[in-house]
Amino acid sequence: MAWTVYEGGEQVDFTMPAWGWPLILVNVLILLPISFLVNYTLFHIYPVFTIIEDENPPAYEPLPINGGHDEEATVGSTAKPTDGAARTVTSSLRSINRLLTSHGGWRANTRGFMIAFTQNVLTGIVASIFSWGPVKPFAELLASLVLVQFATAWVHIVISHPSPRRFWRRLPPFKRAFDATWKAIVIYWAATQVHKWVPYLLAVLIGFDAPTLDNLKKSSGASDALRDGNIAYLIKATVYTLLSTMLYVVVIIPARVVVVRIQASLLPEDEDPIIPFDRSFEGKVEPAVVGGLGYATISDAWSTFSKAAWRRVVILYAKIVGIFAFVSLLSWVLIIPTALAIIKAGSKST
Repeated sequence: MAWTVYEGGEQVDFTMPAWGWPLILVNVLILLPISFLVNYTLFHIYPVFTIIEDENPPAYEPLPINGGHDEEATVGSTAKPTDGAARTVTSSLRSINRLLTSHGGWRANTRGFMIAFTQNVLTGIVASIFSWGPVKPFAELLASLVLVQFATAWVHIVISHPSPRRFWRRLPPFKRAFDATWKAIVIYWAATQVHKWVPYLLAVLIGFDAPTLDNLKKSSGASDALRDGNIAYLIKATVYTLLSTMLYVVVIIPARVVVVRIQASLLPEDEDPIIPFDRSFEGKVEPAVVGGLGYATISDAWSTFSKAAWRRVVILYAKIVGIFAFVSLLSWVLIIPTALAIIKAGSKST
């Protein structure tokens, strides 16, 4: 197969060697599963368990109500405090992986993918509908509010025991999901805007050409400074990156924690989580049958999340980012030699 490329301003036909495509395919087969594992499983699934885990679960699982009185069940109703220490399942990535694989094997690391994929497609469609006039800046937010059922059902599918039901049969009622989560979703959207615009506006104010992907792809102050090793620019770039990271930790993560905990509080009574989860949020959530809301509020989700839990969440994200950086480096280690080998072995003709 030949491509038309430009070399020194002249049009050149480049023909890939016969083994070029098989080599590219091997790279894809290696990197695609790894990329999926990092970008979906680690970044999306694993944090959910850390966010909802009950640090002080009952010493014994409550027994089913069968009309009889079991003395052991009565004794087992006493909670045993752990302060988020040894008994927490989400203290490491490996323990979360063991939890998942014990409920579905290796495929459990892909749980919820179909509903997540469907939600992303629908989000694009709905957002495009709102991408006009005065509501355009809020298109993504409006799409999230329209699709609250999907986001909530995704959390339920991730945290609960495997079910034979299709994901569309597990969507909660729209009104209930909307009433419970819309405020938290608005806060999360606002957090993403803060994370996006504060570093950018700061860069504009100080005349700093931020090292974004768009700037690095074209000839700009950012690409020139990085190529020349401009120390002053590198210092500014470091500050910019640290500010963006800090905002992610103090703005994005807390907002996501609140959203996920509220969504988890909507888990139907007939679905059991695979991890200890306090549905009552330390007694703050009352069932709807006794006059309560039946789900956690923003205040409930926030106030019942301990310092130990915050620490575990931040550490978990730090580990995931570290893995992401390593995988990115590994990708370039594979891609660059592949590209150079193909270019060297290929033939050019004018």
